[in-house]
Formats: sequence, C-alpha cells, structure tokens
Amino acid sequence: AQCWKNLGAIFEFENNNQEARNCYKIALQKHPDLMEAHFALGLSLLNEGYPEEALTHLDQVIWATDEVIHSVNARSHRLKIYFRLEETDKAFTEIATILPHSDQCQWVLPWCAQLVHNYVRTNSDAVPHALRFWETYQRKAPNDLEAQKEYLLCLAHAKMSGLSVPICLQ
Repeated sequence: AQCWKNLGAIFEFENNNQEARNCYKIALQKHPDLMEAHFALGLSLLNEGYPEEALTHLDQVIWATDEVIHSVNARSHRLKIYFRLEETDKAFTEIATILPHSDQCQWVLPWCAQLVHNYVRTNSDAVPHALRFWETYQRKAPNDLEAQKEYLLCLAHAKMSGLSVPICLQ
C-alpha cells in the first residue's frame, strides 16, 4: 500500500494527477487506514476541483490520527475548501480549532490570514467573523501592520455595508 501511495506521489510530481489518484485509490484498497494516502488523495482531489470528495479523505486523516500536526494540516486544507464553497461558518470553525496550535505550528497564523484575506474581506456575512479573526491575529502578532490594515479594511467594509460591529482598536 505504501508503495502505491509513493508511486502516486511520483505521478503527482510529474503532473499526472489522474494516474496519481488511481495509485492513491489502490493504496487505500490495500490499506483503507493509510492516512498518508487519504491525505494525498484529498489534496489531489482539492487541486483538481473536487472539494466535497476531498473533504471525505481529509476527514479520514483527522479521525485516524492522534498527532496534532497531522490533524492541523488536514484541517487547514478543509478550511480552504470551506472558503471555496462559501461555507464561511464552517471555515471559521476550522480556524477556531487550529488557531490555538499556532505556537506549535507557526505556519497556521499566516495560512489563516492569507485565506481570510482572499475570501472574506468583502463578504458582508463573513466580515464579523473576519473582524474577530484579525483581533485574535493582532493579539498573537501585535506589531503586524498587515493584520492591522486588514482589520481596518474589514471594519470599513462593515460600516459602509451598514453592519453594526463594535470597534476594537488596539
């Protein structure tokens, strides 16, 4: 099973995504609990535009591991899927789940920031979540001027959209 997963990774590296997915599926037929194959297949499906199917495999990773890093990594990709599907409540739930691990996994805070920046700034329904995110970000990185700017842009959008939001300037 591991060999099939590794062969899939080679095909993925060569941009032969269909063959890569076939290898990952064979690996999972041989070993249904092979977390690496579920993760690789989930990412491949996500990259090829099958987000719902990708979620199924990323869920398998979350449920199959006690390792925080593996769970956080899988959740970070679920977060991206939820933003793409415009399921912002679920996306922000994932952020709330992985953000406490940002000290251990230092890529988490910038990853979440990039996704919030890309998907939320002008979505009036999601702006209150985004404001809370940027407030949290600023507590974790108080000297980050980009985070301060993003917070102010979200706040401006909220005010221009007539949303009632509390102002929390740091």
